[in-house]
Amino acid sequence: MNSHGKIALALIVVLATFMISLSSGSDFTLRIFGNANMDDKIDENDIAYVEGVIKGTNAATNLSDADYNGKVDENDTAQIKLILAGDEKKLTIIDNANRIVTINMPVERFIPLNHRSPQVMLALGARDKIVGVDTLVTTAMPEFGLKGLPEVSRHGKELDYENILKLKTDLIVMTTSDQISENADKLPNVAVIDLSCMDRATLTSDLKTIGYVLGKQKEADEIIEWVQKYENIVEERTENLTLEEMPRFLLLSFMTKGQYGIRATTPSSSRGLVAENCGGRNIATELIGSEVEIDPEWVIRENPDVIFITPMENNITGVGKTEEDLKGFLTQTIDNFPEFKNVNAVKNNRVYLLDFNLFGPRWIIGNCYYAKWLNPDRFKDIHPDELHKEYFLKFHNMEVEGTWAYPPPE
Repeated sequence: MNSHGKIALALIVVLATFMISLSSGSDFTLRIFGNANMDDKIDENDIAYVEGVIKGTNAATNLSDADYNGKVDENDTAQIKLILAGDEKKLTIIDNANRIVTINMPVERFIPLNHRSPQVMLALGARDKIVGVDTLVTTAMPEFGLKGLPEVSRHGKELDYENILKLKTDLIVMTTSDQISENADKLPNVAVIDLSCMDRATLTSDLKTIGYVLGKQKEADEIIEWVQKYENIVEERTENLTLEEMPRFLLLSFMTKGQYGIRATTPSSSRGLVAENCGGRNIATELIGSEVEIDPEWVIRENPDVIFITPMENNITGVGKTEEDLKGFLTQTIDNFPEFKNVNAVKNNRVYLLDFNLFGPRWIIGNCYYAKWLNPDRFKDIHPDELHKEYFLKFHNMEVEGTWAYPPPE
């Protein structure tokens, strides 16, 4: 085939991939080799699609080569059948850093290198596979009981390569693409993947992927369905609001007189995204960056109707905290800024405190808090604190005492 023919064939493959993705009705493509028809799962339809590729009636897609050996043939249908049975020896994925990684299966030992992501793996029922954690797990999320496991990183960085190799782990799950290739080079014979499982924007696809990787597809689907149930409720009750009906809010990670000052969170950050599509307007949307330092004069000039504070410091909200604890912190924070006394949010007692760590499946709990604070009349039957208890009981089989928000939505 000449060069023009190769280019034409490549264009056909790209176009076919694009059209299949559109026609599948999926919001995302499961980026696992074997998902030949480019939808959100691997099933019998992928076997049929690969058979069509072999016969020449279907165009090959990026994921048709299920065994990732450079050609599409009967071995790929055999690989898909193994995946469906949970008997595959290898699984090749495209991670969030767009790296193609082949993982030896089954994964028996793995390390989630972030202090927030283990909650997802625990919710999937993979506690017995975790052999190491980030050093911040026990302080930021003590409720998940991972104290005592070897600590091999801090904030997903500063990796203890020697200790990781001693733990004979099969898999490292990172939540940032920073230096991931360098980390992988220092961990021979260990699959290293970038898979957040924390960010609202990628949570469904991440959960689907990690479900296949850990052999927990059913459990991943259950979490996805639970999140989507409440996400749909919030969306349905706020989608017909006009701009005038949407309170203008300011979302802050810090509101101090100290070194951090006042930092506005924009929708471009993971935390900012949690507050989107819940019946309000983030006044920091046009600011450049994810956490932007702002002047008190800017706050006074913008005059938000509502202020949300999600303090980044540990031990302010969460396990073991009471409403009185949070009330004291919030009162002191507001008192530190007497110049805000005429800002609508302060004047009308609409300043709220929310836990910083409501990521992963718990993003929807934060979203429901925001929705009810912003539009209480539309969410009288939704109680985010009860929703949080439901999450712990349903996916972690435990009851946890603590306070993650203040004041409670009325």
